[in-house]
Formats: sequence, C-alpha cells, structure tokens
Amino acid sequence: MELYKRFIKFHDNDNVPCESKLKITTRNNYVEYTQCNPDDQREFNPKPGVQTELYNLWKKWHTKKYCEVSEDIKTNSLILFCNDICDRIEKEELDYIDELYEDDEYKESDIEDEKVIALKNHLEISNSEAIQDIKNDYDNIYTYGNKKYLVLTDDEANDYFDEYLDRYIDEVILPEIPEYLRYYFDDELWKRDVNMVERGSFLSTYNGKEHYETVNDLEYYIYRTN
Repeated sequence: MELYKRFIKFHDNDNVPCESKLKITTRNNYVEYTQCNPDDQREFNPKPGVQTELYNLWKKWHTKKYCEVSEDIKTNSLILFCNDICDRIEKEELDYIDELYEDDEYKESDIEDEKVIALKNHLEISNSEAIQDIKNDYDNIYTYGNKKYLVLTDDEANDYFDEYLDRYIDEVILPEIPEYLRYYFDDELWKRDVNMVERGSFLSTYNGKEHYETVNDLEYYIYRTN
C-alpha cells in the first residue's frame, strides 16, 4: 500500500539535472522508504545542505525497513521530514533557475497557458524559449522541436487512461476471446487491476514515464509520446 509519493527535480552539485521519486509504502507489515530517479539509476552528487540531507536519507533507509505498520507517529514523522526536505530543495531550485535565467526578456507571468509553464519547467528551458518554441498542436498535445508531449491535469490523465483501457479492451482483448465467452469477461475488474500500474506505462508511448510539475498549486502530468 502506498502511503506517500513525491517527485522532485533539481540540479546537483555538478549542475546535472536530476529527478527523484520518493515513496513510502507498506509491505509485509513494515513501512519501507524508497527513492529513485525514474530515468537514471546513477547516484547523484548532492550540493551541500538540503540535497545532502536527501542523499543521506536515501543511504540510510533505501535498503532497510523503516518501522512497523502500527507505528503511525514514526511514519508521519518520516512523511513530514520528506516534505520538509522536498520543499527546501524546490525553493533552492527555483532560486537557481531564477539566477540562471535572470537575463530572460520574458517573465513566467507572460505565459498564459499553465501547461506550457509546466512543460517549460520539465524541459528546463527559459521563458523566452517556451514562448517561442513550445506549440500547442491540438487538445493537450504540445510540441517542442520534434518532440511531442501530452500534458494533463490529474483528472484529465485519469480520463485519458480510462479511455485508453476501454480501447485496449475493444481492440485487443475482446477479439481474442470467443464471442460466446465475452459475457464472462469483467472489464471493470480488469481495469481495476491494470490501474495498479502507473499511467505513464500506457500514456507515454516514448518511454513509459510519467513526470509532473506543479504550477500555481496544480499538478500537471507530462508524457512524452514520440
């Protein structure tokens, strides 16, 4: 069972872009902490300070059981600790990005489409580049150069995922089942089982990865599609 999940992006001490997915789950009556980079399993070189705190947290707990499931106080303390670290890393990263693009002729407030802002932050490009180079092709499909991205709110992503599963059932599963047996196929049960898999595995036709960025307290989920 998943108790906590958070995804953060930052530049490490070598100014290399990094991503970390933090998870707290229950397994075999124990609480476990995991932390990984979805696209790159290398160890990052943390900046002194809060990034080092994150790195030390991973070193201490990524191969160990944290506590028993019944220890709510200890579990909540870990969640608060993770949030505190992530909040400080995100603030540090915003300051870094502001400094990096301090000569940018445009401000983020000049971008009207929050999905463009989310994609800009994901791609780590300037406001000027976003305004000039990110195009909304149609619906929720955005392009940057020759790359296409699906950018969705959480509700939109759930709807897209549900529609995808419906099409998969109609086009792939049912044709393989004899017609007289199709009545016994429980599509809702099948979809419920598949929903345990991350949406990115289906919605990102490029690498199966789901990323998200927060803009004005709203999370936007990003899937590369080519």
